[in-house]
Amino acid sequence: MIKNIQFSYIIPLVFFFLPLLKTYSYSKTLFIQSLYNQDSILNLDYNKIESLYKKDFANKEVAQYLAKCYLSKAQIDNAKYKIAKGYYLISKISNNTDRLKYLDSLIEMTKGDIHYIYPGLGYLNKGRVYFRLGENSNALKNYLIALDYAEKRNNTSQIFAINHNIGLLKNSSGDIDGSIKLFKNNLKFIKKTDTFKNKYSYLVNTLFALSNSYHNAELPDSARTYVNYGLRESIKIDDQETYSTFLILSGINSYMSKNYNKALDTLFKIKKRLQDSLLYDEADAIYTNLQIAKIYFKLNKKEKAYNYLSTLDTLIDETNYSKERRPALELLIEYYKYKNDVENQLKTVTKLLHLDSITNIKNENLKSDLVKKYDTAKLLKERDTIIKSLRIEKSASKFIILTISIILIILTFFVYNYYKKKKLYERRFNLLIEENSIKNQKEENHNKIVNKEEIDLHEDVISDLLEKLETFENKNLFLDRSIKLNSLAERFSTNSAYLSKIINHYKNKNFANYINDLRVDYCITRLKSDKKFRLYAIKYIAEESGFSSVQSFSRAFQKKTGINPSYFIKNIQNQKVE
Repeated sequence: MIKNIQFSYIIPLVFFFLPLLKTYSYSKTLFIQSLYNQDSILNLDYNKIESLYKKDFANKEVAQYLAKCYLSKAQIDNAKYKIAKGYYLISKISNNTDRLKYLDSLIEMTKGDIHYIYPGLGYLNKGRVYFRLGENSNALKNYLIALDYAEKRNNTSQIFAINHNIGLLKNSSGDIDGSIKLFKNNLKFIKKTDTFKNKYSYLVNTLFALSNSYHNAELPDSARTYVNYGLRESIKIDDQETYSTFLILSGINSYMSKNYNKALDTLFKIKKRLQDSLLYDEADAIYTNLQIAKIYFKLNKKEKAYNYLSTLDTLIDETNYSKERRPALELLIEYYKYKNDVENQLKTVTKLLHLDSITNIKNENLKSDLVKKYDTAKLLKERDTIIKSLRIEKSASKFIILTISIILIILTFFVYNYYKKKKLYERRFNLLIEENSIKNQKEENHNKIVNKEEIDLHEDVISDLLEKLETFENKNLFLDRSIKLNSLAERFSTNSAYLSKIINHYKNKNFANYINDLRVDYCITRLKSDKKFRLYAIKYIAEESGFSSVQSFSRAFQKKTGINPSYFIKNIQNQKVE
């Protein structure tokens, strides 16, 4: 009897709730429209509609409704730049695909106009979308178009924003020094100007970017200055969201300083604060989970780390993968290896190779040779071990054989390309080690053989300058970073034209290449003979070799030797060259 009574209540309840579930989406739309009647909205001025849009921005459905009302009003009024603004407002709360569509509409409408904001704003935001998608080449292309428009119209706020985003691009491609320089220039600019409408927003974004760049450079002490600066600024106006963001950076600082428990405590608190916020999104989830997982691995608590890594595995895909998120998959591979879970290990290795290949294709014109944790030999060994294990554990069905064959083809393709490049670098390295002394002897012989009558200078002048150049080289005076053609000519009591002619003729290179080659030769010789020198940071090695920056050092080294300095240093350490 009791069962029948209970069942008699269930039946009408089911029929009562089913239509409610079916009409939920429609009811939600009616609810939004009841909050903001479209006719009433269209009677408001544009500033008021935009104000309501910003107020309800965290509620995507409401914000989208208001943005479309703004666009409808502009289309009714046939107000060209208001229509463009409407496209921009809708794009901000759209997914990446729709966002590009609305931004293209904005650009198409204003492309031929001389306007202070448009179409530069459209190109800037297209660049941001492509950057989020990991398409750095397309991002750079749009940033440069936006910069051209902004500079022609002297739009300082757009120039600032574009430089900021190019800084993020440099950071992503490994040019950390270049990104820090851009961010510091922006910081100087914003400190001395009061014309920016959203000065606070520009300031904290710059402080965040600088902190993050120094973290990427593994310089937590330098990062701490900007983290604390950001914390102070956010406290001043009680900005809880920004305060939470800088607390995350503070937690990372603790992690990098090996204060793991303090870092965990900070990150857990911030994760909860962010989750309670309406603005908590996928990027926040990936960022916080990755930092927590890394700390647990450092503490050798792999099972706890896995709880966060498995979440990251579901979140990271082709649409949001970047080198900053690569450690999540690397740690996951390490965990599966620790658990001897070969199937998931293979699956994750394949996913990592696939995502890396897509990233390299998307960014083929940018620096794509990022440092990989798993080199060719290791991947080949893992592949063979996994395949052997799978053959033992599972029957050799056609489906499994086909799957393994496909994986083999994919792995072989990537391994071949990586191996080919590695062998090229090895050949160049070995030639460099073997031929250094031979090269010096050849250069001495060449200087003796050249006929001094071939250039229009007195023989005494030629002999004098060659003797001074020899002294200059033997005493390593080229290590002076301030050396220029004019200053060296003055030191030699001659003019720059004579000195340039002597160097071009007897050294077979211009002055800049002559100095750079001497510095690179000095660096190579010292690296071969000085074990301590090999242990220095690359920035210090560059400075000790006479270069003013890591970038100029790397370019000169690559140009002369065909390999980058970090590869040379790593291999000379491994080979223990004396």
